[in-house]
Amino acid sequence: MKRILMLSLATCCYLLLAAQTLPSTRYGVAFYNLENLFDTLHDAGKND
Repeated sequence: MKRILMLSLATCCYLLLAAQTLPSTRYGVAFYNLENLFDTLHDAGKND
């Protein structure tokens, strides 16, 4: 049991240290507001 625990701990430490050396890539997120595109009903308080 102690051997499995030590092996798991060593693996976690290795993965954490290896993840820091990888280059990071940033991604952007964009979306369209389609709520107003399909608004077909006239609202009295809005300029449709």
